[in-house]
Amino acid sequence: SMALSVVLLNLTVVFTGGFDMDKYVSNFFNADFVVADAAYFQFKHFCEEQTVSRNVVDRISAQNGVEEVAKVFATKNGEAHAYMTEELFVKVESVWNPPETIEMLLESVPRSDDGRVKWQAQVLGMEAGALKYTETIEGDITKLNDPDGKCIAVVEANLRWAEPGDTVTLDYDGRVYEYEGAAVVSVPYSLGYRYSGGNYYLLPSETLCEHSEREDILCAAFEVEDAEEEAMEQFLNHYTGNLETGYDYESKFTIREEFEDVRRMCFLVGVVISFVVGMIGVLNFFNSILTGILTRRREFAMLQAIGMTGRQLMCMLVCEGLMYAVGAVGCATVVSLLSAPFAKKAMEGMFWFFTYRPTVLPFVVVTPVFILLGIAVPVGMYRLVAKQPVVERLRECEN
Repeated sequence: SMALSVVLLNLTVVFTGGFDMDKYVSNFFNADFVVADAAYFQFKHFCEEQTVSRNVVDRISAQNGVEEVAKVFATKNGEAHAYMTEELFVKVESVWNPPETIEMLLESVPRSDDGRVKWQAQVLGMEAGALKYTETIEGDITKLNDPDGKCIAVVEANLRWAEPGDTVTLDYDGRVYEYEGAAVVSVPYSLGYRYSGGNYYLLPSETLCEHSEREDILCAAFEVEDAEEEAMEQFLNHYTGNLETGYDYESKFTIREEFEDVRRMCFLVGVVISFVVGMIGVLNFFNSILTGILTRRREFAMLQAIGMTGRQLMCMLVCEGLMYAVGAVGCATVVSLLSAPFAKKAMEGMFWFFTYRPTVLPFVVVTPVFILLGIAVPVGMYRLVAKQPVVERLRECEN
């Protein structure tokens, strides 16, 4: 139990110490600040009431230290549709729906003159400052700069709705445009739709606004000088909390706080479990020493009767206690070393923001405690037994 508690404590320290804040923040967040309607951060479908006002963007942009502002435009729920083949429609919908439901959808879904299925699409329009945060998986995203606005990027979200080189047809409330697939990209969670929907595409902001004939801002990203980040955090906290209460924001500060909350919770749970197992181990150790002394009273009394001093007997018991304590630490060390490769693989596989960093800190902290217990417990137990004279102990054992 004592060795197990050390192993668990070591795993807890390695686990929480491996939480990589840079990985965590970069996955969830790219810009310094993102401002949007409060419903955006609650994963609600984008609708008219959630469009970010340009006045709000301009007010925030006017603050000291703002280096760059990047607006993300988007089509609202049900505003854009894509035409796709029936085979692709079945492939996409089979991820979420059983065959019976897909058959019903195929019977009722609108179609184009050539038989293609018309289905809801999600289209983002990013300014250049936001496009730089996307990650190109395949193809060439620079083709989006085509002045004719004929290229589009497919956003990979569980499935690909098209491949580079494919023709993508979008319908904006009756205005139909055809695009060439330029690339497959990944859009940061903090700057895209925060819910699953239909086909997911990306265009430059100018192209989307021109073709959809709308300028609906989904969110706005702000890059701020390092020296002004804290001041901007205070401003946005006051601005969204008191003046524009329908809006909310996310920042690297809030993401870091969330990260620290997760790390503290995991560390607390691990320490509590280690402590409980450790206490069981200490009680078992205490019980083993006490039982050993009580069952060996005759042996100890006879040793003292033939000349062994109490100090020598105490030293023998302390050595035995130290063997228990050091043995527990040794076993824990061996188990930790042998399990390290498996623990590393498991943790990195389960948590994408984990970076394995081995440490000996738990062993450094626990070893002196175990040594102290290995000395204190035998000495304390022996002194209780030694209060009784040797003759009486021999007589009791004979009886």
